[in-house]
Amino acid sequence: MLAIQINRKIFIKNIQMKKSLSFTGILAILLTNLCNISLAQIPSGTLGAEKFDVVYQRCEWTIDPRIETSTPSISGAITFHFKTIHEDLSELVFDLKDNMIVDSIVYHGDTVLYSHDDHLIHIPFSDTFPLNEIDSITIIYNGIPKPTGLDSFMRKKHAGAPIIYTLSAPYGAADWFPCKNDVTDKIDSIDIFIKTPKDNLAASNGRLVSIESVDDEWDIHHWHHGYPIATYLVCLAVTNYEAYSDWYVREDESELEILNYVYPESLPSAQEKTPRTLVSMGFFERRFGIYPYPDEKYGHAQFGWGGGMEHQTMSFMINFDDDLIAHELSHQWFGNMITCGSWHDIWLNEGFATYATALYQEEFYPTKWTSWKKSTISNVTSKNFGSVYCQDTADIINSLYSSRLVYNKGALVLHSLRWVIGDEAFFETMWNYAHDENLRYGSAVTDDFIKHAEDASGKDLTDFFDTWVYGEGHPVYTFNVEQTDPQHATLILSQDTINQPIKCFKMPVPILFTGVERDTLIVFDNNASKQNFSFSPGFIIKTVTFDPEKWLTCRYESLFVGIEEVENDYFLTVFPNPFKNFVSVKFRLPEKAEWSLSDMTGKVLKTGKLAIREGETNIALPDLKQGVYIIRFTSGQSVITRKLLCD
Repeated sequence: MLAIQINRKIFIKNIQMKKSLSFTGILAILLTNLCNISLAQIPSGTLGAEKFDVVYQRCEWTIDPRIETSTPSISGAITFHFKTIHEDLSELVFDLKDNMIVDSIVYHGDTVLYSHDDHLIHIPFSDTFPLNEIDSITIIYNGIPKPTGLDSFMRKKHAGAPIIYTLSAPYGAADWFPCKNDVTDKIDSIDIFIKTPKDNLAASNGRLVSIESVDDEWDIHHWHHGYPIATYLVCLAVTNYEAYSDWYVREDESELEILNYVYPESLPSAQEKTPRTLVSMGFFERRFGIYPYPDEKYGHAQFGWGGGMEHQTMSFMINFDDDLIAHELSHQWFGNMITCGSWHDIWLNEGFATYATALYQEEFYPTKWTSWKKSTISNVTSKNFGSVYCQDTADIINSLYSSRLVYNKGALVLHSLRWVIGDEAFFETMWNYAHDENLRYGSAVTDDFIKHAEDASGKDLTDFFDTWVYGEGHPVYTFNVEQTDPQHATLILSQDTINQPIKCFKMPVPILFTGVERDTLIVFDNNASKQNFSFSPGFIIKTVTFDPEKWLTCRYESLFVGIEEVENDYFLTVFPNPFKNFVSVKFRLPEKAEWSLSDMTGKVLKTGKLAIREGETNIALPDLKQGVYIIRFTSGQSVITRKLLCD
């Protein structure tokens, strides 16, 4: 990496604002050489295809899972209806990998010239297209796709039966069909015709219009989807599926079909588990609004990848685990209806779906919700580098789909936002974001979401998102509590950001103080790397619990609790902490006490006695190195220990 330090957010915004072909062309070439990726992995909008908008697409495919890989795995024709949005459009550019074969391209009934290299199809015209007019062109092709990324086009088997399925996220659509592979240009509507062997079913997007017989061997499955769809969400899966439906019924008695295509060997198990989708659907509709495709369907199709993929209106599933069902369903709002406007902002897809699943657990499985918070915070804080905003969109596994950063930390950003602005403003933010007419069935970037969070909360959240989304790392808190009597206590709160550029994560920090018969939760507004807070608990503190409900993405260590009751009204407190050359001890004990100071290895360094049972005294502790020490007081049957920090 070049040793150049820049303002991350300003640089990101500058890139998003640039529209110059020369700049983006240079950027694409630079990324290609630096990351060793093909130009087809850079969204086609950076290469000139931003001059037209795909308004409708007709896909005709022949898929036969029985064939061997030595013969074409797919053949078909893609017809694009496009609208000219730039006045000098004289060339159409589509994405398709070079190993695929273009048979011909037809425009107004005639074949036209084209070139196919560098994973792009260039179709030049002698004249420019009229501005704002709709035209169409058809690309006829075939080939044996070479899958990239996750599982862009795969042939596998289940219980001996062959299956072909697709998973195009993020850049794999061009592996198997000509397309405009750009998240910012959604296809407004699409018809999909899949010719398959008769003993197979073909799963795809939208509503199943018909299954028509071609002859004794072949059927054509026609799916229609009447909503905008990003290219990477177009899908197909063909095998010997069994099909059945669950039905989601709303209070107004309107119905939505939940169509399930499952392996025959999985049918009994699936029929037992998929009805849980109805519970998830009801929960997400209450939180985020009506399912985005209410007049079509939602469904599942089983496939061979080790997880799930939120294909629009029909998620592909390895199994029907309750959390997996909830995760992929929530994507229909976040990721499908509103798609990340750039792959840098993929947390708007995956972080949102991860937290939506956690909210579902909070509602129905409180124990899982508690466990999720603990394990997710532990995972995120296991390392101290990398941002939620994806810097390297070419590294699909380690960066773009990073479970720690994009999924888990992205979800915790929402969790912490909820803590900062409160439940009412948070859920208002989520609802308003999902109902923004400028974003619905389109795309969004992080700033779009920030605006809704600021509008709902009335707060300036620039610092919050700068540190938690664009920044790296997390705070490591150290806190000491000094208490001299029930009414007077001091919290010394410090945080270390482990040498990250961020000097302080400004967050409200909740701490629970517990006594013998009562407790109190106090939220401290932490906006500096080290702060002292005075507070009045009203009782002698027995224990301190940092962030009891797990709102903070952090690690922490408690060095000291100021007073410990021995029994009845006996107590002991040691201060200041951190100390330099001495500590003061205020105490009331059952008997005279002996004390010892040891280091963290257990080696005893100093010893002494308290000559009285009650009072206050100083203990000289000079010539100690910086670090953590243990001081232990023994009074009769009572042993009291404290951690001390020598500063």
